[in-house]
Amino acid sequence: MAISGLWRISYWMINGAFLLPVGIVLALAFWPEAGGMLALWQQGMPLYLLHTTILVCGAVALSLLIGLPAAWVMAYYRFPGKRGVAWALCLPLAMPAFLMADFYADMLGQHGMLWSLFDLPAFSEESAHSRTLCGASVVLALAFYPYVYLPVRHALESQPPHWLQGEQL
Repeated sequence: MAISGLWRISYWMINGAFLLPVGIVLALAFWPEAGGMLALWQQGMPLYLLHTTILVCGAVALSLLIGLPAAWVMAYYRFPGKRGVAWALCLPLAMPAFLMADFYADMLGQHGMLWSLFDLPAFSEESAHSRTLCGASVVLALAFYPYVYLPVRHALESQPPHWLQGEQL
């Protein structure tokens, strides 16, 4: 019984040590004299929230646009090289997203390798730059579409075949 009390005390002490900095930051943010939240709202918080919302919506939409058709094709069609394509579609999971983002930023940057390949007059730097909001959405979608692709493919492959046949009638 004494061990149980000791565990309970150590549990609360360890959690308190981890949550203390978070509590201090939250207290300072909402403290009226510190002006934390007021200063953030005056210095551009609405714009940050708007950009974050656009980034998340763009990344989710593009991830769905890439992952759902890929899962459908891999679940219902047979073609040469299907096993290799299935492995290739899972490759973004093998690389951390921040590393992939840095790689894309270097490749699509002004002095990157892909920039020299697409040196066309109508191809402006702003349209291809991965450090814009649209570019960041594309990079995040390319990093995170496997999280859509894999469960959808598994769900489609685990459905009974007569459901698809009944749908075609």
